[in-house]
Amino acid sequence: MPEKTYTFRAAEEADVSDITAMHRRSITLLGRSHYTADELESWAAGLDDAFYKDALLTADLFEIALAAGGALAAISATRGHEVWLLYTDPDHAGQGIGGALLTRAEADITTRGHHIFTVRASLNAEPFYADHGYRPVDYYGHKTRGGLILNAVTMEKRIK
Repeated sequence: MPEKTYTFRAAEEADVSDITAMHRRSITLLGRSHYTADELESWAAGLDDAFYKDALLTADLFEIALAAGGALAAISATRGHEVWLLYTDPDHAGQGIGGALLTRAEADITTRGHHIFTVRASLNAEPFYADHGYRPVDYYGHKTRGGLILNAVTMEKRIK
């Protein structure tokens, strides 16, 4: 359960600029434990408002979490049986908001009839997903928008 109070709602086009900035901040700060500065910049390359406008249209569910005062704290999106996007602002990391959004994403996937959840995760996010019942199924090189290859992992969780 989150230690702070957050509100959840569907992401809207008016949120796109804040989402873009928060996603970039999440990548470049939280990824430092596993990736170089050049790798992080390559990963964050090409994140722009158009990417998220498209994501709003292609996601099955795209939610945001807002902290008290309205600051964007985290985002999540699903497609099919995949937790497609899940990023937390570094100021809110470790507060339980990522887990809360993950639970909401899994509920969305389940209501659409899927019995397995998958996620393509960065190595810095692997412990988070493992703590929530996911197991690694494949380690691979992920080509970033900036062209560099990053080590990443596909993980899954099955519903019993």
